[in-house]
Amino acid sequence: MSTIAQQAMIVAFTFSGNAPNLLSFPEASSQTFKAGEPVYLSSGYVTECGDDPSAILGIAADDAHNAASSGLYEVGVYLPTPDMVFEANVYGGGAITAITDVGRSMGLYRDTSNSKLYVDKGDTANHRVVVIGLSKKDAVGDTYGRYLIQFEQKYLQLQITS
Repeated sequence: MSTIAQQAMIVAFTFSGNAPNLLSFPEASSQTFKAGEPVYLSSGYVTECGDDPSAILGIAADDAHNAASSGLYEVGVYLPTPDMVFEANVYGGGAITAITDVGRSMGLYRDTSNSKLYVDKGDTANHRVVVIGLSKKDAVGDTYGRYLIQFEQKYLQLQITS
């Protein structure tokens, strides 16, 4: 099988065929996240998520500006909904795509060396996404192949209830 180049997470499609939910929010100061990374709101400003985030606003559509002050720039954020499907490379747990992974919950791996976010097949404790299929771009058994995923609703910041 092939080894697939690792890429930033993207919106693959929506079930409805409508455009993905994309909103702009003010960026917090000193942010260096890249498009495709998870972000959340902190005091009203978009901030990069840490590992195993408990609140995810969405996936950055734009690179951060690393501004000295909060609110100088706005950044686009894809807001995950049950209608949206994202595509991300698999990582960890051998990093090999398998049809048996469809329907499984998995974690997220944030590679800070290249500012990319992957589905962490090896994370058995910090699930944030559900694999709903394999990308048609790759084959079963590919290393770092891409999965089609949806976010677990309980971790979405705009949908969390207390």
